[in-house]
Amino acid sequence: MPPACPTSYNALVSHEPKQSISPFIILGVCFLGFAAIYLWRGAWADGAAPEKVTWQTNLDAARAQAARDKKPLVVYFTASWCGPCQRMKGTTFADQTVADELATKYVAVKIDTDAQPDVAGQFNVSGIPHIQLVRADGTAGPAHVGYISASELIQWLRGSGDQ
Repeated sequence: MPPACPTSYNALVSHEPKQSISPFIILGVCFLGFAAIYLWRGAWADGAAPEKVTWQTNLDAARAQAARDKKPLVVYFTASWCGPCQRMKGTTFADQTVADELATKYVAVKIDTDAQPDVAGQFNVSGIPHIQLVRADGTAGPAHVGYISASELIQWLRGSGDQ
């Protein structure tokens, strides 16, 4: 008789159920993790508050209104991919004082540089965020490039002499 194997067949083939994690559980945990990161990043990037400024998006219509109302224009150049622009959306332009200042003393127009590159070219915009003041007589006034807080924007607007 041949010698016996040290391990029997029954020991090699186990009939006990294996402890494994369902692929659905793994997918669910991954989904929840990505959703949490997406929501956290979105809230962080967009700022804590919604934008309060009422913007026009058509420069010609804004110019016509500014001429009728005898008000200067505030032309804000932005893009969806611009980090400082998105920060201003949730901070500077979410400030009620800024919204009131722009609504009462200016005609505010927002230009997306990707959607309206020709308008950005008219103002020689080379960096964003870019805020361009256009005087009531239609001539270009001072410009500000880069992030600006609500209080700094109010101070800049009031210091421009276009009240």
